[in-house]
Amino acid sequence: MTLGQDPRSSTGVKAKEVADAVRGSSWRTITLLLVGLGVFVTEARATGCPTFDSGISVGSVSYGAVNEASGLASSRGNPGLLWVHNDSGNSAILFVLDAVGNLVRRYVPTGVANWDWEALGIGPGPRAGQTYLYIGDIGDNSVSRDSITVYRVPEPSVKPGKGKPALGISGSVALRMQYPDGAHDAEALFVDPENSDIYIVTKNFGTGVSGIYRYPAPHDESRTVVLEKIKSITLPGNAIERAVTGADISPDGREIIIRSYTRAYHWKRAKGSSVQSAFSKDPCEVPIGPEPQGETVSFTWDGKNYVTLSETAKQPLFLYRRAP
Repeated sequence: MTLGQDPRSSTGVKAKEVADAVRGSSWRTITLLLVGLGVFVTEARATGCPTFDSGISVGSVSYGAVNEASGLASSRGNPGLLWVHNDSGNSAILFVLDAVGNLVRRYVPTGVANWDWEALGIGPGPRAGQTYLYIGDIGDNSVSRDSITVYRVPEPSVKPGKGKPALGISGSVALRMQYPDGAHDAEALFVDPENSDIYIVTKNFGTGVSGIYRYPAPHDESRTVVLEKIKSITLPGNAIERAVTGADISPDGREIIIRSYTRAYHWKRAKGSSVQSAFSKDPCEVPIGPEPQGETVSFTWDGKNYVTLSETAKQPLFLYRRAP
């Protein structure tokens, strides 16, 4: 058994069945699939917290170049597909995977560099009707960078071609920013679907206190913008359990997940309220499967479920299905 693989996973799961689940098929369909795999979902708790199953491995990423997955985002324009990128030391390449982890195509955004890519968000931007990928070049293990960069890249319509050369993506913009209180390491970001505000969540092994910082829209590529700190949070547990490694917001903007290497937490955002107000409430813990170095989380394109993928090569792609 591969380290990080859920023992309840099955190599007999058909790609179409899994793709249907990721694309938001009926609860009856996915329940039959999960029961067939021996996975049982507990009854929703009376606390108002959402309930997700403990996760199933729907497939492994066989493409060897995806070996340090530190950013993951569910496509908006290509439902059922996933955008992934590697960590620092790798090329500035975006990989597109299908619902079971197979490579679909590679893309190279023009005019960008991978200093320390650690996070990937997706959301609206300056042009109506266009979704954008937000690549977080925000890693800073030495906590010494004067500024960080988020690259805003128009999301293309994906053209399948596993064995073909990577396609270029034009129109990339570098958004440079600084923290108001000195340098921080960070591996998590998300983009508010309501207004394009960018949120960065810092990582701190020492104190375990993570800051949440906002870059408000409209974005200004002509200057370095000082971020606004909106909140500090502290996850429970030891250093590994509380070091923030990933985050995402649901496509409707009503739910936020922040994860560490081994745990994940869910916040609800009331309709018409700010992201900051969501963090004034206590979160609910949600499942995260065993992973050797888990740094990614993404809601599926319809917001019903979420997925995770760990660093290191040929890792399983985990799907966490929401109970009705």
